[in-house]
Amino acid sequence: MTEWMNKAKELLETITNLPASPAEWVTTAVLCTAGFLIFMALCGMALRLPIANSGQRLAAGLVALVLSLAAATAIALYVAPRFENAILRHAVVIAAPLLVFLAIAVPLGALLLRTGYFRSLFSLVISLACAWGVSLIGSQIFLAARSGVQQARQVAERTEQVNEAVGKKEEPPPGKINPIANPRQRKEMQEKEKAKTGR
Repeated sequence: MTEWMNKAKELLETITNLPASPAEWVTTAVLCTAGFLIFMALCGMALRLPIANSGQRLAAGLVALVLSLAAATAIALYVAPRFENAILRHAVVIAAPLLVFLAIAVPLGALLLRTGYFRSLFSLVISLACAWGVSLIGSQIFLAARSGVQQARQVAERTEQVNEAVGKKEEPPPGKINPIANPRQRKEMQEKEKAKTGR
C-alpha cells in the first residue's frame, strides 16, 4: 500500500509540478476544487444539463480523478517496467488512465450528473482541465515566492557578512590619515598634522 501511495504521489507531483509541501498541496487542492466546481456549473448552464448540486459535481470529478490515477499507478508499477523502450513505458502509463476515464469514469459521471455520455465527457474534460491549469499556475506562483525568499535571504546574509567585515576593520593609528575619510576630514587632519609639526 505504501508503494502505491508513493507512486500515486509521485505521479501527482509530476502532473501538477508541485513539491511535497503540505501547505502548498492544501492551497492548490482548495483552488483546484473551486475552479472545478465553477467550470462544472458553467458547463451545466451552457449544455442545459439537469440541475446537479455541488456534491454531485464534486463526486463526479473525484471519481474520474481517483479511477484515472489508480489506473496510471497500477500500470506504472506492474506493466510499464516490463517494456524496455522508454517511449512505450510512457505511452502505456498515459493510455491506461485515458481508457479508464472514457470507459468507466465518464459513464459514472453521467449517472451522477443525470445526463448523457457526451455531455458528461465534455463537462468533466473542461472542468478537470481547468483544475489542472489552476495547479500549474499555483506551482509557478509558489516557485516565484520560494525564489524571492531565497534571494532575500542570500542578500541579508551577504549584507551581514559585509557589516561584520567593516566592523572588524582596524582604525588607522594616530597621525595617519584615514583613507576612507571624506576630503573635508582629510584636509582638517592634514592641518592638524602641520600645526603639530610647526610647518
